[in-house]
Formats: sequence, structure tokens, C-alpha cells
Amino acid sequence: MKIRYTSHAEIKFDILKRYGINYSKSQIEDVLQNPEKVKDSRKNRKIAQKQVNSKHFIRVIYEEKDNDLVIITFYPARRKRYEDKL
Repeated sequence: MKIRYTSHAEIKFDILKRYGINYSKSQIEDVLQNPEKVKDSRKNRKIAQKQVNSKHFIRVIYEEKDNDLVIITFYPARRKRYEDKL
């Protein structure tokens, strides 16, 4: 299964860099390939999340399309906000 990024997801790397958050594509793809939790979301999308340190997760919003995983967006999240919601 191939992993593709929407234009918004591509831009998100630069947006987060402005705030001192530097994620690589390999980190984002690792969340999809080895998530700690996955939750169904709206519009047939899914949310995968993985802890990156003691206080934060990376959350990746994606959809399965034509045998590909299409990353819509991703963002850092505080662990205490989401750890009980998935």
C-alpha cells in the first residue's frame, strides 16, 4: 500500500517548523504503519496516533483510497487530552 500526502499535509511540515516542531515523513509514516491506536472518524477517515515522548502524541488523519493511504493532515497533541479518547 502506497502512502500519499495531500497538498495540505505537505505544507503542514513547514507550518509546524515555524513553531519549532520538526517531524519527518518517516515519523509520520511510522505512525500509520505502527500506530498505538486507530479510531474511525468522519468522512470515512481514520485517526492514527502514536506517542512521541512522555507528554505528546503525533495524530495522523488519513483515508484509504484506491489501495493507498492518503494523509490528510497530522498534528502534535498533548497526551493527557487524547489518551483516553481512542
